[in-house]
Amino acid sequence: MRLLISLLKLLFFEIPRIMFGIAKLFRIKNKGERMFKKVLREEGLPEDVIQELYGSFAIKIRKLIYWRQLEYEH
Repeated sequence: MRLLISLLKLLFFEIPRIMFGIAKLFRIKNKGERMFKKVLREEGLPEDVIQELYGSFAIKIRKLIYWRQLEYEH
């Protein structure tokens, strides 16, 4: 019975809390990227320069997920 209660708590409380936390991180990342582009546009930079800077400074989620593997490949 305790195992069942623990599994239900995990399923209905902990897993959604973790998933909403991950969604919050993505939302913050996307907002930062939009603001970065907006500031560059307000400074009057050409669109190709904005795209180049965005590509250089954007956070790559795949690199964050696999940072250990990338670290050992070099």
